Amino acid sequence: MGKTKLTSPAQKLGRLPRWLKWMLGFGLTGIVLLAGGSAYGAHLENNDQFCASCHTRPETIFVARAQHSAVDLASAHSAKGVNCIACHSGEGVAGRLEALKLGAHDLVAYASRNYPQPAVTTHPIGDVNCLKCHQKILQNRSFDNHFHVLLPRWQEVDPENAATCVQCHSGHADNGEPRLAWLNRQQTVAQCNACHRIAG
Repeated sequence: MGKTKLTSPAQKLGRLPRWLKWMLGFGLTGIVLLAGGSAYGAHLENNDQFCASCHTRPETIFVARAQHSAVDLASAHSAKGVNCIACHSGEGVAGRLEALKLGAHDLVAYASRNYPQPAVTTHPIGDVNCLKCHQKILQNRSFDNHFHVLLPRWQEVDPENAATCVQCHSGHADNGEPRLAWLNRQQTVAQCNACHRIAG
């Protein structure tokens, strides 16, 4: 009975055509670079100074504000150790991947010298971005919190005109009242009246 000769994975790889070896090598290198680049990008996006190095005015103003005592909602968050990316990315892995995708687009624009100045962030902040940290606000069913409790209903009934979190809680406006958690009373009352016109 003849012996069956076993071949190792290295021997099998050695039998592959040269072009296929090159393709495998390039593919593996690409995967390593993509994974490493994504990890490094995720690390950099947690650095507000890095973000502000490309996003110039007004973002540089917002980052500079965060170095001093709070004058708006964003700098109040920064004082508690909350970075820009925490608000400017969605919830969970999908939210971070969306932020990385936007960051990669910005990097390509920057590297090709094809980017606008000022490079203002235009990606809207959705309610999900706020609720990933402030979910409990919807659980307080008291009358003093009726505006938060009824907001999802307003958004369901009139999605085109209903308020969002950032319409009342404008992160970078410096005309809010600290004792009202940086709300601007006049702007907020306008949102209240719009909701009451729907609710009756």
